[in-house]
Amino acid sequence: MIRRIWTLLPRKLRREALFGAMAALAPRIDRPEPDGQGVLAVAGYFSAATGLGAATRRLAAGLREAGLAPHEADL
Repeated sequence: MIRRIWTLLPRKLRREALFGAMAALAPRIDRPEPDGQGVLAVAGYFSAATGLGAATRRLAAGLREAGLAPHEADL
């Protein structure tokens, strides 16, 4: 009977209910917040003239604008 009721629910609602229940039951990871110290590296195709290269360059530029100093590694 429970299965019949479950299958009568719309698929989207069943999916949301299932993922919501699993998220509520999943254990939370207990780890300390990052202290902001250390090196930030961005590796990518910086010299590529493709969208991948443009995305890598924009990511590094965004990090610099945010006040970070990423090290760039061109692949």
